[in-house]
Amino acid sequence: MLVLTRKANQSIIIGEDIVVTVIAVEGDAVKIGIDAPKDVSVFRREVYETLQRTTSDKPDEGEGGDVVQEALRKLDAHAPPSRKMSEQRRRRRQS
Repeated sequence: MLVLTRKANQSIIIGEDIVVTVIAVEGDAVKIGIDAPKDVSVFRREVYETLQRTTSDKPDEGEGGDVVQEALRKLDAHAPPSRKMSEQRRRRRQS
């Protein structure tokens, strides 16, 4: 694992087209921004693991799009309001 030290408004580049920027450091939380091509999926680890478990439970769902959307809705239902991804942003990410 590569470990880097960055301050607010500093970035790292992954490959040629992914940029990760430290937006802010607030107490023990670090707010980051990720600029990546639309064909690159970006998930928080807990979301990714939930999606993996959900899609592996239902292998007959084809691409798993409906399963993924249902898993995201369940996660949003339990997230604090400031962390909920709006339905509009979710749709934009999919297009």
